[in-house]
Amino acid sequence: SNQRVVGYALESLATGMSATVVVGQTSMTSSNLGLDAQGLTFPRSVAVDTERLIVIDSGNERALGYSADSLELPPPVAADTPYGDIDLNGPGGATCLANELSTPLGAVVAGTRLLVADSLNHRVSVWNDYINQGAGASADLFLGQTNGVTCSVPGAPAANLLMAPEGVWSDGTRVAVVDTDHYRVLIWNSFPMVSGQAADLVLGQQDMNSAVLDDGAWGMEFPSAVTSDGTVLAVADKDNNRVMIWHSWPTQNFQEPDVVLGQAALDATLTAPDDDSGDGITDGAPSARTMDAPTGVLLHGDLLFVAERDNNRVLVFRGTRR
Repeated sequence: SNQRVVGYALESLATGMSATVVVGQTSMTSSNLGLDAQGLTFPRSVAVDTERLIVIDSGNERALGYSADSLELPPPVAADTPYGDIDLNGPGGATCLANELSTPLGAVVAGTRLLVADSLNHRVSVWNDYINQGAGASADLFLGQTNGVTCSVPGAPAANLLMAPEGVWSDGTRVAVVDTDHYRVLIWNSFPMVSGQAADLVLGQQDMNSAVLDDGAWGMEFPSAVTSDGTVLAVADKDNNRVMIWHSWPTQNFQEPDVVLGQAALDATLTAPDDDSGDGITDGAPSARTMDAPTGVLLHGDLLFVAERDNNRVLVFRGTRR
């Protein structure tokens, strides 16, 4: 809601530290809505590799690409490539076309590919060579839809359908998508080759045709983000105010997570925000162990970052493996 992305020096992580990079604003103290190459409107998430920063500029219906070199410059930092928009001069069209996005919310870079959770088009849009794409280029592949011009709302859940996906992760082989309004995460064990390809595995539901809200301790309630390092998998289970962690890559539908963060135990009765006492009731103030609406997760080495929306903070956990 400050209409910006802020960057921090990883080698000097400390509580309350100052940011060293700002994107979307002219200074560290401004918070203006922006429409052009230098501005952002309600940015939602980021994706990175060694060459590029991708910012999901959700309010402008687009994803913006920045070169790594541009982040070394003083603000304002200018994007050089829009995804989901024909140019950098204003918001995208928010329509169901192969080169547009409608309320994008999450993204990941996997090798040469860029995957964007195109939420209100009920799909994940995939650019196979995102670094060399020009402005207005169409995505090459779609998950949740069979083509780039159909964005139908699914009547019932299935292995090849998505409803308002918010998060996506991939390592270039496997893909995990947070199918938010079906209260689940879908997993493809090999990278999909055709649009509308069915997923192999589901977490949060007992089977591919179920969409039960918070089905017991292993269920989910409006999950919002997913991350992995190739072995550990973590899901931000937003409305249950927790992060669910699998220490090895799941192999079964509805598999039980190994660890839960933000709650005292993996229990269907423990879902309240900021419940440090573990009695199922909000304590009224956050602690280092509690969460209130986690909306983002990222594994980086032995660190797990959790963007915690309603407490206006990012939590950092060290040592996420057993």
